[in-house]
Amino acid sequence: RQCRNAATFVAGGLLLPLLSSSASEGLTFSALRPSARGGHVQPSSSGVRSLRPVSSEPLSAASLVAGSAIAVAAAAGLQNLYKASKTVQRAVAKPVTGHGRRREAALAGLVAAVAPPSLQQVSAEVSAPSVSASSAPAACKIQRVVVDVADEKALQDELKFWTEGCLMKVLGKSKESATVGYVDERESNSFALEIKVDPGLKTRPRPHLLAWPDMQPTVNAFNFVQIGAKESVFTMYEKMNGSGGNVMLGDARYMDVESPRGVQLRYVPSDSSEFQLVSLNIEVPAFVATTKFYERTFGLEEISYTSPVPVGELSVFMKSPAGGVPLLLTPVPDGRIKERDRDEFVNFVFTSPNSQKVADLATAAINLGAEEEKAEEEREKQKLSQRGVQQADYVRQGTASKPAVERVGKQTRVNDGVNNDVIIVDTADLQSA
Repeated sequence: RQCRNAATFVAGGLLLPLLSSSASEGLTFSALRPSARGGHVQPSSSGVRSLRPVSSEPLSAASLVAGSAIAVAAAAGLQNLYKASKTVQRAVAKPVTGHGRRREAALAGLVAAVAPPSLQQVSAEVSAPSVSASSAPAACKIQRVVVDVADEKALQDELKFWTEGCLMKVLGKSKESATVGYVDERESNSFALEIKVDPGLKTRPRPHLLAWPDMQPTVNAFNFVQIGAKESVFTMYEKMNGSGGNVMLGDARYMDVESPRGVQLRYVPSDSSEFQLVSLNIEVPAFVATTKFYERTFGLEEISYTSPVPVGELSVFMKSPAGGVPLLLTPVPDGRIKERDRDEFVNFVFTSPNSQKVADLATAAINLGAEEEKAEEEREKQKLSQRGVQQADYVRQGTASKPAVERVGKQTRVNDGVNNDVIIVDTADLQSA
């Protein structure tokens, strides 16, 4: 669909002067030559050079016919170009994928096909695939999400909601923590929610609910966990509402609920009782870098999101080749996420056949990300210099991705770059626990 839209835009833009009675006004397709504004091409937000009137350079009939032929050829071959770009990406070891970046690669290839040599270098920079930290997958599986409660009573309240309201069973329990889920964690398709008692929560300040000075509500870093069961939304509404949950919105397709602790839950009817996905909110300035980090470190790969249940625009849906629940990363405006040291989310637990290898991959991904950040900074400085702005005036704004990794005993502990913690344990250690 994106390819067809792009081809239609290009073809329509070039054929418009032929069909218009006011062709003498001289419409030009600015992708075919540098912009008259400062001598530089200025791409539009869609990635395709804009169509605008330039009265001093009317198009001749020959130019219009040639341009129309190019548009038809581009429309006919754009899908093949898109497939070719996918093939190139697969040939690179663990390339960075994503619908947005694939769209940029396809459009950049189209511009390169019709643009003069001076613009082909720009196209190559957009479409060049990123090199991953390692060609070997980390084979991590998302195993648990860990949340905290203030005391044992809060633990019991939370257990009531997840067992009676969400139809889960207790997989393990002590005075300080409990684990709930649908299947035993030693099974290949397992996933669990761990609830830990943290007495410090009683004196910890609550997170801010309003972003200042934007005056917009804040959201949790842990977006939601999605579950399914055979029961209808209306049946589950009664169960969840009657076990301490707070139903916020929904319809016959799904329902968004909040647990007594404030953990966000989405319920979608299914053929079986199961965890379907987990989701994180990521600040927009750090979104691309964070997505790359999950791909390079944990071996997650982007998959298509086909559910009719809506998710945030431009979200990236990822899953590990090792199985487990998928991860949905959703971009949110900068400054709109609640303080992570005050919310209910503690960390993820991933399993891997070799947690030491994951530490090595994380280190390589951190180094590669730093190199990419430095290159991007140099490109921004060059753009400023071309506009006559001193390079020293360049200051990166917004949340920056700052991942970190350390080995603690037999575990690898990772900060994903925006202060979401991930603990990686060897699969054998979890199964024997």
